[in-house]
Amino acid sequence: MSIFEIIDLYKKEIDKLMPFEGEMLKQITDYYKIELTWTSNALEGNTYTESETKVLLEDGLTVGGRPLRDTFEVLGHGKDSAYT
Repeated sequence: MSIFEIIDLYKKEIDKLMPFEGEMLKQITDYYKIELTWTSNALEGNTYTESETKVLLEDGLTVGGRPLRDTFEVLGHGKDSAYT
């Protein structure tokens, strides 16, 4: 079995669960908003950790000792995210 056939099987299984609704959709959306914000910013040298990014986006709490540039970068990316 080729890798493409395996991928097709996984895709068919995922499609059975579609469309995602309610709490499941919210959890997936929240996860990707935080994960994509953190990874994108980390690649550019942002000092926020994944946990700190989550706290900032969900609770609005900043981290002491971090540059304001990093804080605004996280907030800006989270706001502009396609997953908001």
